[in-house]
Amino acid sequence: MIDPCDDPRTYAPVLGRMVELLGAPGSQQLSFGKALALASIALATPIPLHMEGPLLTAAFEIISSGKIPGLPEA
Repeated sequence: MIDPCDDPRTYAPVLGRMVELLGAPGSQQLSFGKALALASIALATPIPLHMEGPLLTAAFEIISSGKIPGLPEA
């Protein structure tokens, strides 16, 4: 059984919301950290410290490449 604190399905909606926020018009002043905080609050999903790095990295990869890591066809 996967610990809920380590289950990627718990944090996938947060990542999706981060990418939406960062890609929205007028988001040039929004930092990745602020997007993480806003997404966490909006979805009522607390982010443990050990998950912040992976979420920030994944959001950066998506925003900078325009592709979802591990899903080149998406």
